[in-house]
Amino acid sequence: MRLFGRRSQQPKQRRQIALDKNKVRQLRLMSLATIRLSNRRQNIRLSISSRPPSVRLPTKVKYEIPNLPPVRPFSPAYFSPSAVLTRVEPIERNELYIGRIVRLIEGEPWVRTVSSDATIDVSRPARMLIVGSSGSGKTNLCKVLVEEYFDKTKDRHIFILDNENEYALMARKSINYETLAKFGLTPKSYPVRVIAPPYVLRDYKEMLLSISPQIELMNLRIDWKLINTPILQYLTGFTDTKIAPYLAPAIENYIAAGEFSHKGLEIALDSAEALSPKIKRAMIQRIDILVKEGILGDFDPTAIFAERKINVFLIPAAKLSFEEITLWAVFFSTFVRRLAEVEGIPLFVVLDEAREYARAAHQRKVTKSEIGSIFTKGRKRDIDAVISTNVAEMLSDIVPNVTHSFYLRFRAPSMIAGKKIYPSERVREEVESLPRYHAVFDDSERDITAVVEIRPARSFTPPQRRS
Repeated sequence: MRLFGRRSQQPKQRRQIALDKNKVRQLRLMSLATIRLSNRRQNIRLSISSRPPSVRLPTKVKYEIPNLPPVRPFSPAYFSPSAVLTRVEPIERNELYIGRIVRLIEGEPWVRTVSSDATIDVSRPARMLIVGSSGSGKTNLCKVLVEEYFDKTKDRHIFILDNENEYALMARKSINYETLAKFGLTPKSYPVRVIAPPYVLRDYKEMLLSISPQIELMNLRIDWKLINTPILQYLTGFTDTKIAPYLAPAIENYIAAGEFSHKGLEIALDSAEALSPKIKRAMIQRIDILVKEGILGDFDPTAIFAERKINVFLIPAAKLSFEEITLWAVFFSTFVRRLAEVEGIPLFVVLDEAREYARAAHQRKVTKSEIGSIFTKGRKRDIDAVISTNVAEMLSDIVPNVTHSFYLRFRAPSMIAGKKIYPSERVREEVESLPRYHAVFDDSERDITAVVEIRPARSFTPPQRRS
């Protein structure tokens, strides 16, 4: 009877243990459901308990709750509890959120203290320069600026000149959940429109649509109205600077006649008396080929403004020759300046990896002036712009027009070559020891120079192999 009595109590104890386990499981699921629900509001901080509430068990039952494995992120809305950090001050509508101030170098400490948000005031024209070595975070910072402009300035259209096929990835969400949570952000994808020459889209179409089926593809053509002397030189292959004075009168006749078409351009070339008949024939033949290939022709920009997206001009350096890259860079500058001037549309323009387009600067001053005109002439046309490069001295002419500078880490040779653009010797010393994704931020309008930890992009960025 005694043995039977002991056995009769075991099923009751087992049922109590099963009920306790079920209660722990339900509380854990309720906690995760609260996380998922609260994360739907992007502007509200998460309040997450790192452990489920403790459950009181009967004292007579000698049973310990096992250590449950940590919950893995099952959706983009889940973040590590220890990574959540509240902001110090609210961010105004015209302030772009770029990261967190780590150390103040120069300026008034009561204006921006350590651990406060690093922001850029875009209520006035902003022209930003990003200088840093490969892998230091230049493209990530450019994406951060693009995201902030897209979210904060709803009336400003974004145009990016991309030669590394980086910005089409903004159509996907980031996978860096925990690091984003440290800055109070959640992953986000953005609408992307890729604009490229027909032969580029033909080769990259499958790859682009694999990133996101929602990416819009648009054929890029050089419109007849945008042809000028440097563009005509690169189109026809006569890039020698000595021929520019002979082509200039023909372009003046072309613009004065107002007949912006294939026929009108041929008539203008025939009117150039200083050009030999052989050169004229070669130019006209080259133009005929470009018309058949779809590179030259009418281009209606109004289709771009029907739906606001991030417009990426894809000019891949791996596929095109140096002459073609420079041609499209000059055309890009002419295109965005004309949009801002004729259409009266405020723009934000990104010229990433400007080294690829500035190589001709020492040989062809006209190319340098055309590309740099986004900075030098953009202020009057309501163009905010950012230029990124790892060879600073090639863009030294635009430095007087810069309002905000970001100096990321450098290799030793680049530090020496680019030292002319730095405001002080002390800043150069700070840059040399910077970790990745940190920058010396120089805001000339607020008289602040600080070391800033750049926030990660909310859209997808390929993971780095080394930290």
